[in-house]
Amino acid sequence: MDPAPNRRVAGLPRARARALLLDAMGTLVHLEPPVPVLMAALADTGFANDEATVAEALRTEIGFYRSNHLRGADAIGLAALRHDCAAVFARSLDAAPPARELAELLVGALRFALFDDVVPVLEACRGRGLRIVVVSDWDCSLAAHLADIGIGHLLDAVVVSAEIGVAKPDPRIFAAALEAARVGPAAAMHVGDDPRRDLHGAEMAGITGVLLDRRDRHTDITPRVVTLTEVLELI
Repeated sequence: MDPAPNRRVAGLPRARARALLLDAMGTLVHLEPPVPVLMAALADTGFANDEATVAEALRTEIGFYRSNHLRGADAIGLAALRHDCAAVFARSLDAAPPARELAELLVGALRFALFDDVVPVLEACRGRGLRIVVVSDWDCSLAAHLADIGIGHLLDAVVVSAEIGVAKPDPRIFAAALEAARVGPAAAMHVGDDPRRDLHGAEMAGITGVLLDRRDRHTDITPRVVTLTEVLELI
């Protein structure tokens, strides 16, 4: 038996958690490769671009979205944000359709999938009576995405930065998640994949934070696990 998973969690305090707070991207979901989908969609509308061009345009658009995602607090704001993201994307392409059509292509190409360990862990936590709240830097569409991929019924709440008005590591988004979970900081554990936004942010809010290091890159950081399943050993 490989003892590595036990070494990673050995010595960490077992929390008396009544609520599990979870990041979304990189923790629960990952993005399926969007560039081939975008290339095909653009070609189908008569605006062919090569792979390198589309990939660079998408990197630019993602950077713009991350800097502006708080604008997506409601349907109107999200529609405007998506329009502006499409405009940014278009500026880096060789040829592009109008912004409204391009925005629809962009949204259609962003397809999220669950990591394999997510459903078993969520079901196990529900079986233990834990409240489960997703807390993520995202726009108001996240709850719908999570419902679409089949885990909405396993969650008690979804708290996103765009609706709260602040992003992680600001303690106020964690405070909102605690309120949704109806527990205090000492009764919650937060798991996420970003050392600053998730681990440090949770600690600033008085919550036990655990880094989910799926790529095993942050060997100098504790508390740390490399699979979501290992979290079950800590709660």
